[in-house]
Amino acid sequence: MTPSEHIGSRIKLYRTQRRLTLEAFAKMISRSPSTVSKYESGKIVIDVETLFEISDALNIAVNQLTDYTKPDAAASQLNIKDNFFKQANLYYMYSFFGVDKKFYVCALEIIRNQKDKEDKLILYYDIDDTKNYSNSSYLYTGYINYFDFHATMKMENPYNKGDQLFIYAKSPFHINGVSNGLVLGLSNSLRSPCSFKVIFSKTALKEDILLKNNLNIASKDVIAEIRRTNCLMVY
Repeated sequence: MTPSEHIGSRIKLYRTQRRLTLEAFAKMISRSPSTVSKYESGKIVIDVETLFEISDALNIAVNQLTDYTKPDAAASQLNIKDNFFKQANLYYMYSFFGVDKKFYVCALEIIRNQKDKEDKLILYYDIDDTKNYSNSSYLYTGYINYFDFHATMKMENPYNKGDQLFIYAKSPFHINGVSNGLVLGLSNSLRSPCSFKVIFSKTALKEDILLKNNLNIASKDVIAEIRRTNCLMVY
């Protein structure tokens, strides 16, 4: 993917997140729909002034459009023996809400940066299709920090700074492609405040009773942890 194609894909991502049609957005920035379509496909190299005009219209920072990393630089950092979250650029995140009686499937995209810089994150929350994961109910952006046995992530809704997610995720020694973690949400959209268990996978998982059982937190374990520590730590 070229830098122009990357910027175009980001424009389309944030436009669709705002539920703006091509025609409506084109009118907002005084361009034709065909021109905006060429922006999004990367067929037109966008000048700096237009980039700022587009970011203002989408109510985002311009660097959310220009977070491009060269593919060779990103690929060189992937190592199957490294921290679990350094082994791929895309992970699926699963949770289960008993009230809704449904799985919530998310896609976590890690944007690899150059050495000694934080890796960026985009979390596509509540997706319908793992192949077309950019079509999501909510969007969160942020950063990930790696440690020997775990990773921490901090994200926020780019359209609502008070809508934040914090994730503590295990980095297991095994390489079967699955790990788990705990999400703390300070969010109007996700039942604020809330905390729930999640499972991360390098590949899409079957949404069955086994996955549901692995996502459940037994009430007796919760009560035992509260009595032992006076805080909720079960995941």
